[in-house]
Amino acid sequence: ATTDAEGGSLVLGIGVNVHQRLDDFPAELRASATSLALVGHTVDRLSLFVDLTRELDRVALPAERSAALAEWRTRSTVLGHEVEVTREGRPVVRGVARDIADDGALLVGSERVIVGDVRSLR
Repeated sequence: ATTDAEGGSLVLGIGVNVHQRLDDFPAELRASATSLALVGHTVDRLSLFVDLTRELDRVALPAERSAALAEWRTRSTVLGHEVEVTREGRPVVRGVARDIADDGALLVGSERVIVGDVRSLR
């Protein structure tokens, strides 16, 4: 992800494994990787893209932000857990993911993480 915090723009990369079978993943990932097909969902990629884009547009509305943040916090798999954040050209951050700020920053220890790759250490 890249961001322009002052300009209010965000470029977000989302990876969704749609049609992969278990043997499509490298051996070292098979124990943790999954796909929509592996959990029994048949999905058209274009329909998924349209639905995802529509939902992102909806939660970007000011009236929806509070509810979207609450749901994000509830569904987060990293909050309360030790994480490692890598950011290009910056020191690695390690600590407990404490919260998601109202502006979307991940609060890790005393750091506000706006952009970076977050990996759970549990």
